[in-house]
Amino acid sequence: MNINIGENIKILRKGKNLTQEDLAEYLGISFQSVSKWERGEGFPDITMLPDLADFFNISVDDLIGAGRVSGGDLYDLYKRAREYEIAGEVGKAIDLLRETLKKSPNQYDVMAKLAILLITAGKRDEGVDIAKKAIILCERRLDGIIGEKQRSYAKSILCFLYDFTGDFQKGRELARNLPHVWESREILYAEMVDWDEYAAYLRDSLRIILNIFAQKIEGVKDMSKRLSVVDLLVLGGKNDDLSIDRINKIVDFLQSEKYQSSQPCVN
Repeated sequence: MNINIGENIKILRKGKNLTQEDLAEYLGISFQSVSKWERGEGFPDITMLPDLADFFNISVDDLIGAGRVSGGDLYDLYKRAREYEIAGEVGKAIDLLRETLKKSPNQYDVMAKLAILLITAGKRDEGVDIAKKAIILCERRLDGIIGEKQRSYAKSILCFLYDFTGDFQKGRELARNLPHVWESREILYAEMVDWDEYAAYLRDSLRIILNIFAQKIEGVKDMSKRLSVVDLLVLGGKNDDLSIDRINKIVDFLQSEKYQSSQPCVN
């Protein structure tokens, strides 16, 4: 287990726009002690951990960094769970996620995926209960995240969880404040690459975007409603299976009077 308490305290403190002196005053210690923790030259006394966790509104596990799975391990976990799900072995996928949560009980994104699979397995009440726990953890962690990409990831998971548990108003308000597509990496990064990479990058981005919307359209037509948002966030959009048939489905959808609406786009 990696103990990242010093780095975590630094991130949480800056996320609240506090100085080392501010935190030290709250704890009744010298700011030099806080400085040492953040430089990795020492750790807080164990008796201070509950006060620190309470101050930042997180769990002690989150504070010391014991409640997270590494990015690479999380990707592998989701990939295995998804393979089980596609093969119709939902029970194995559920067992895999449950085992992960025993080791990392504060992993809200793993909880979100488990909630989806429990619904698939006909265990809606249990799925909603786990989703509600994930919301509490995600909301708490969001307060301490200062990296834009990590905050965007957490907000996206929250949007799904609010919708999943029927808290539509919160989900809509949060989703409305996420960046527009023209503020996304796929749009803006293309303008930063060298000219000889420009066309290739646009092509790859277009494959990803069109595939995502093609899957959404397929969901509308067969009434399955939505993509698995959590899978999409962790595993990423696929860009290797864009076919003429899928492009034609997008065109047909755009031209279909059945799905035309006079409602304006969300600004």
